[in-house]
Amino acid sequence: MPEKGVMSDTNRAYDLGAWLETADKLGQLKRVEGAGAHLEIGAITELNARTRDRSALLFDRIGGRPDGFRVLTGVLLNPVTVGMTMGIAQQYEGHALQTAGFAALCSEGGHDPEEGARF
Repeated sequence: MPEKGVMSDTNRAYDLGAWLETADKLGQLKRVEGAGAHLEIGAITELNARTRDRSALLFDRIGGRPDGFRVLTGVLLNPVTVGMTMGIAQQYEGHALQTAGFAALCSEGGHDPEEGARF
């Protein structure tokens, strides 16, 4: 069983529906309905980025757009959603999250994290 807040397998990590479900269960997703596409989504996203919580925001029923048109913002604004997205347990923050993320990326590509990044 995967750790709480970690996507269960690689295929699910690429499934936006699974990401939204996991973020919602962790309390890291807020839904916003009726915002305007011209300025409101950007303003709300900017204000969200300045808060302590910094949850992901799922905008739905956007003014002037057809039903079903949704916008997701703020997915990488906090350690919980970053770790969840990268398949890293949510106990990591700050430098520990960076180190764990780098190690996860290296292991995916078959690189030794001690050798440093290869670009």
